[in-house]
Amino acid sequence: MSLNILIIEDDPSFVLEVEMMFDGVREVVITEVNNLIDAKAAIKLFPDLIILDLRLQNTELGITLLTDIKESTIPFIVTTAFNDPDFYQEVQSFSPEAYLIKPFDKLTLLGIIDRIFPNEPNDTVRYSYDGIFVKSNKKYKKVKFAEINYVKAEGNYCSIFTDETRTTIRNSLKRFFDRMPKAMFIRTHRSYIVNTSAIKSVEFSGNKIFLSDAELPIGRNYKADLKKLLYLG
Repeated sequence: MSLNILIIEDDPSFVLEVEMMFDGVREVVITEVNNLIDAKAAIKLFPDLIILDLRLQNTELGITLLTDIKESTIPFIVTTAFNDPDFYQEVQSFSPEAYLIKPFDKLTLLGIIDRIFPNEPNDTVRYSYDGIFVKSNKKYKKVKFAEINYVKAEGNYCSIFTDETRTTIRNSLKRFFDRMPKAMFIRTHRSYIVNTSAIKSVEFSGNKIFLSDAELPIGRNYKADLKKLLYLG
């Protein structure tokens, strides 16, 4: 089920950035407006969520929409590039879901979305025998297992790192590891899975694994299995 998100924002690049944050993680339909008149009309269509910038084009203030949004009972997130204490105090009286200072991290926004919509189904990932398909912009992009260097747990999400890309999916590290070929991957830490072919060197005394582009920790409970797999035990 897609989330209908209304973004009230006058910076197209920021809207594009937010859209990219949802790629492969959630199905969303985004409506973009950049002025007060269009915003008031869009609010009446009752989207699932509103992301509101406090300053719009031509010196318009998005903060003037807070009464309309509050009366609609639609959950909303406030964003701003300005750390303005007066704005913050005024906004808090309207009980936003979050008040975010730009730029903010992708996982910060996704964590807030999870809190607001905790039971949304995950239909953005499909597994195949040699990789996964991640849904993005109505298409499934394939990430081959052989191309994955390592996977990092980040809350309710996993970030998948290849030589060229970082792909975030809504999945636990354990669930993802259960579907990966064990001859190719090993759990080296509670937060990391590593492709053994990507390992360049290992420092057991310092509990470190070195890849071509990353230095990762070795968890105490995973050291013995790693030594055994690499024939270094």
